[in-house]
Amino acid sequence: MISGQFSPLLISFEKSISSDHASLTLLWYPAEAIAIAHPPQLSGYAIDDLLINSWTKIFSPLSITTPPLTNISALDAAAAQLHADINFASSRVFPPKCAPDPQGVRWWNQDCAVALSLVHSACGAAKVKPIKHLRQTIAAAKRTWAHDFLHHTTSENLWEAAAWRKGRSIKRIPPLLTANLVISQDHSEMSDALSAHFFIADRPEVAPFQWDDPEPLPTCPFIPITQSEIASTLSPTSNKSALGTSGINYKLLKWAFQARLDCFLEIFNAAISLGHHLWNEAVVVVLPKPYKPDYSLPKAYRPISLLECCGKLLEKIIAKWILSDTHDHNILPSTQFGSHDYHSAVDAALCLTHQAQAAVKCSLVASVILFNIQGFFDNININRAIHIFQNLGFAPSLCQWIRSFLSD
Repeated sequence: MISGQFSPLLISFEKSISSDHASLTLLWYPAEAIAIAHPPQLSGYAIDDLLINSWTKIFSPLSITTPPLTNISALDAAAAQLHADINFASSRVFPPKCAPDPQGVRWWNQDCAVALSLVHSACGAAKVKPIKHLRQTIAAAKRTWAHDFLHHTTSENLWEAAAWRKGRSIKRIPPLLTANLVISQDHSEMSDALSAHFFIADRPEVAPFQWDDPEPLPTCPFIPITQSEIASTLSPTSNKSALGTSGINYKLLKWAFQARLDCFLEIFNAAISLGHHLWNEAVVVVLPKPYKPDYSLPKAYRPISLLECCGKLLEKIIAKWILSDTHDHNILPSTQFGSHDYHSAVDAALCLTHQAQAAVKCSLVASVILFNIQGFFDNININRAIHIFQNLGFAPSLCQWIRSFLSD
């Protein structure tokens, strides 16, 4: 399982031979059939909190004077310069990240190393006692490490420990079934198979205007982003969030925001007023879905987009705007349960139960149709979505930014 040659165990009574036994199914991918890819160079730096003053001293005076952000080219240049300044200050203070040893374990200590050297130095029957001592040393090291990890834990470490029950992560994807119905281990063919499954090339045409559209609401003006909005949105972000292509995490953004407040305000407000999303590149990571019977099928995997933290910060602020406006102006109907205050999944279940009980009491037949839309967010019709935002009265510059965010 550690080597990635076997799929997760599938337990099924449907495939069992007799009624009182469950079948256990494993798919085996021999090591020579798994495509080996060299690990990519890690982006980012090994950040040390004790060096925050040194980092700030280098970052603060960089590119303080910037030209007015009156067009998209100047805005792109300012955003690129902000990332360049953060990376420059980090390169002067911190060492670059290094890939961890794939065979390394966190509980290994000096006692384990000494016990292992005794095993290697012994020969014949004299090796029995050193091996027993090595096992006892490893068990003690594991217990000590686990006790220290949980006893002096933080909320992030606690959730990390809770995830251990899911087992080890598989670093390599086994051979996939391609469009030609052939199992392939070629990286380009596997990428094409996953891309064809995740992203639909030919989308159906949808008219932006529909006959049942409500009357348009008055257009609201664009209100600039404030310093407090950025600070309140940035403070709860996790410093361990996955990195984008630049390798800049939320911790560096917090340091940069404290050093140069005006830079973030100017770039973010210019992005909204010009209707241009700055950070539209992502690293797409493919993860296996749990408990799937066949991991040679592309549908047994799901993609996760690792976006730039600076772009995600702006997206969080705009998401707060939209949710706040929908609540303050009562835009969503009462039948909408998601993204609606005081409307939860429990309320939806109670509503459905009430409708079913009322139908039975009136001697009627009630039917429920449930939809699970595959790739919903990847296949949003942009023109229709923008028309809905415009019809609900959102600022034209914000609608244009949403179009830029959903495009390409």
